[in-house]
Amino acid sequence: MSVHKSQENPQGLSDTTEVVSHAVVQRSRYLVLFEQHVVNISKVFYMFTSYPFSPEGHRATLGSWSNKTITSVVDLFPDRYPDLQGAVLYLASWCDDFPIIYVSGDGCIGSSLDTLSLIAHKLNFTYEVQRETQDQHWGALENGNWTGMLGDLKYNGKDLALNWFLLNHNRWKAFDALYPYYAEGFGFLARLPEPAPRWKNLTYSFTTNLWLIIVCSTMVVSCMFSALMPRHMTEGTVDHIQQIILVCAGVVRQVVDLGGDGRWAWQRVWLGWWWLGCIILTTAYTCNLIAFLTVPVYTTRIETVAHLAASDLRVIMQDYGSFLPEALKESSDPHLYTLGHKLDLYPYEEAYDPAIYGVLNRTHALTETYSYLMNLQIQYNVTQDTYLMKEQVRCTRVTCPGSCPRTPRTQPRCPPSSPDSGKRGLLTSSFSYTLPACLRPSRTPRSPRCRP
Repeated sequence: MSVHKSQENPQGLSDTTEVVSHAVVQRSRYLVLFEQHVVNISKVFYMFTSYPFSPEGHRATLGSWSNKTITSVVDLFPDRYPDLQGAVLYLASWCDDFPIIYVSGDGCIGSSLDTLSLIAHKLNFTYEVQRETQDQHWGALENGNWTGMLGDLKYNGKDLALNWFLLNHNRWKAFDALYPYYAEGFGFLARLPEPAPRWKNLTYSFTTNLWLIIVCSTMVVSCMFSALMPRHMTEGTVDHIQQIILVCAGVVRQVVDLGGDGRWAWQRVWLGWWWLGCIILTTAYTCNLIAFLTVPVYTTRIETVAHLAASDLRVIMQDYGSFLPEALKESSDPHLYTLGHKLDLYPYEEAYDPAIYGVLNRTHALTETYSYLMNLQIQYNVTQDTYLMKEQVRCTRVTCPGSCPRTPRTQPRCPPSSPDSGKRGLLTSSFSYTLPACLRPSRTPRSPRCRP
């Protein structure tokens, strides 16, 4: 980008600081400005560029134009961000975003801060962490104005937000998001259904169809045995009760006496095969019964958004300024629309106690980012009593670890030439390293949050 300005000041150089520092000009990654001067009757073009973090500021001289000094594009357009010259970046952060950034002792730690520290060492800058936002909001567009950390970026002179943000259309339009490295949606935490009555465990070893087959087979075999192979006959009559008992004895694994006179030997063979099958069947039943008696059987869980919308459960969420409530209410999907109108918000100051109380009383399902719901299960010791629904609500396809205001004044503070910020492996490794330590079991009811 080049600008020509011929007006001169008393020092013989044009006052171009205002032009170079203009918002539109500063959005250029490469910048050179030419000024025409008269030196010994000859016209000379002086070249200037802008190093926002250098002591030279927005008027750094590159010398005069010459075919000998300018031999390549790199000579004409030097990198404006070789490093950040010891600059201080002010973070629009909230140390309540586990495992990205959260409170530990008197300060804040987290995977994003670990990554930012490595980048700061490479690019020669430092940063100051903001512990929480003034308005206690995460960051959303409300009545045309941004709140929370995004409001700090837009209006309060902050340079970088590195908390977890779902990249919806409004955020993408107003801010420059850095490299996404992890995708996640909103999950739902619900109470496990009450176990079925214990006596029903006696029937769970086999399916309904198999029980019907066993009953029908027993009746058929009893009738055939009674009709074809009478064991005791008195004056032409058959003792049907005795024949049915012989067949049913195999089902319940009871010993019966077939008599010792040697008559009807093939009767013994038939009953032998029948009883062998019964032994196999009852052995399988006993093994399955042990499993069902050991592990409680629950009724069907709610696993999808459609089932949740059709159930009597309401949805509960902490009110920290997320865009999700409005997005659900305006959704074109009928199930999400229903959830949006049965969503209850409660104040941020009450932590997650009201939400967990509603979940345990089977009146609500808690919605939050999926990984943080796992954290809440451990922090509140409800892992054995609750479960995470399989289906998630994904309002976007990417989750970003940081963003900068899409305003030229601070755009240089997120230099596009920063190589470390694009290392997905570095970001992912830092995230994975931090996560296990935060998910250790604890009885502390208050913990950092992952945020949309």
